[in-house]
Amino acid sequence: MKIELELIDISEKNILSQMLNDYQFEISGDGSAGYKYLDLYWERENRHPYFIKVDGEIAGFALVNGHTIVCKGASNLAEFYVLSKFRKCGVGRSAAKAVFAKFPGKWEVRQIAENPIAHIFWNKVINEYSNGKFQEITMNNEDWNGWIQTF
Repeated sequence: MKIELELIDISEKNILSQMLNDYQFEISGDGSAGYKYLDLYWERENRHPYFIKVDGEIAGFALVNGHTIVCKGASNLAEFYVLSKFRKCGVGRSAAKAVFAKFPGKWEVRQIAENPIAHIFWNKVINEYSNGKFQEITMNNEDWNGWIQTF
């Protein structure tokens, strides 16, 4: 199984938009609001949209930007999604590590409090990637409600 990241061209924005709706529906039960930052991924230098591909097939996406809460100057994994048919076989873990490697340096990864499954996933992946050298905080304020890992 070949897992790779592919920069999303603006001509594929509609595919990403639909996947973002599915992602938001899965998390909150409502995917109709749209993703208000979508266009910025082709308008701003510090935003990077990637498709996760498995053997050439779109399996998910990763959105990277520089908008952090606690780790200034770090990369932020803003959104990360793997389609259900590609889960539980290492695609997410491999893709996440590829994203981290693509942007060397400090990272911040966040999970909302309503998504404890994501929290478990990210703790495991970040622990493996950083060899246990990461910090985690829990926030519940106007900036964020959930977990934040930095490494």
